[in-house]
Amino acid sequence: MNLRYLAGAMALSAALAAAACGDDPPPTQPTPPPVVPPPPANPVLTAPRADFPAENDQLQTLRPTLRVLNATADQAGSRTYEFQISDDPDFAPSASGVGRYYRVVLSQGSVAEGGDGKTQFDVPADLQPTTRFYWRSRARQGTVDGPWSASATFRTKIEGYNRPGELYDPLTSGTTIGAVVNNVTLTPGRGATINSNESHIRYQLVQTVTAGELSMEVDGIQNNSPGDKTKIMAMYDGNGDITTSDYRATIEKRDGGVVAWRFIAGEVESDAQIETVGNERVGINFNPGQTYLWRTTWGNHQFRLEIFLGNTTSDRIYEFGKPYEGTYDPTPHVAYVGSPIGRGGPGDASVVGATWRNVYLGSAGRPRPTSLGTALIENPQDDPRVKLRGARATN
Repeated sequence: MNLRYLAGAMALSAALAAAACGDDPPPTQPTPPPVVPPPPANPVLTAPRADFPAENDQLQTLRPTLRVLNATADQAGSRTYEFQISDDPDFAPSASGVGRYYRVVLSQGSVAEGGDGKTQFDVPADLQPTTRFYWRSRARQGTVDGPWSASATFRTKIEGYNRPGELYDPLTSGTTIGAVVNNVTLTPGRGATINSNESHIRYQLVQTVTAGELSMEVDGIQNNSPGDKTKIMAMYDGNGDITTSDYRATIEKRDGGVVAWRFIAGEVESDAQIETVGNERVGINFNPGQTYLWRTTWGNHQFRLEIFLGNTTSDRIYEFGKPYEGTYDPTPHVAYVGSPIGRGGPGDASVVGATWRNVYLGSAGRPRPTSLGTALIENPQDDPRVKLRGARATN
């Protein structure tokens, strides 16, 4: 083959191939993904600071106004606040706050931030009286909650009440919601001191409590105070001689510090009447400088007396009870600090020289609140519940 012809053919073939390629579109390039900006960082919030009331302040209201200095954030945005109030220093839920006349736990969110650097919350319901409360607040911006403020305390108004199924009398404000009979001294900050056997304080309940508890704190008890079968507390129908009542409950500190009691639920000559007999009457060496919590309970055909050291139920030194028949149904239902005079005379009436405070009577299912009366504890660190929290933290 002619070499010149072969070279020409090859050149022509290359030219045709190049022309054919020139008719094709250029290869496509992949579309780069859109640039997505990173999500905005969550705001970083500081804790608000308690501003009012002053720490451990004794208030004259059951519906205080709480105020904080506003929290701050590292970015702009509107904020709301949550406030929590509790009678417990750990802000734990409290079953005792259910179905009561007064609140011991309250939480409120979505409180709009104030524009003057402060945010306030007006408590919308009555808090339990004579109680130390703990409170705190935190801010929210968007969906982010900031840290809680340091907890602060205040004390609600010291006052008593007598409502259906529940009665409370602190006796430490120099007044009483009961009726004082004869020689009783009401000392602010301390309580009611009975100065003679025939003296007492009388409470007529709004309605009869057929099952419940009567409890009170007492100090200044002397083993050999004047009288013989003297009474710490009593209940009956308030008519005639308490000794012959078919609805009698008498709790005695007898001569020598002997504890005894009698309970009658409707029929004197039946199993509705129970009492301590013989060696069931126990002697206690009472210390006049010691506070004792006396608590009696009745209902579900069981009557019981307990005595505790201090003002809580953590250290019980006496417990004794018995079953009974019948229904405790006095009309009217009248309770006493001490006791009215019965047929045994003044020597069988009230204990002399002791001082009572924080008297409570409540229906079954409404046990004495553990925080009732804590407003009378001057320093928060002395609150037994605060001490218990410290003990838990070290265990």
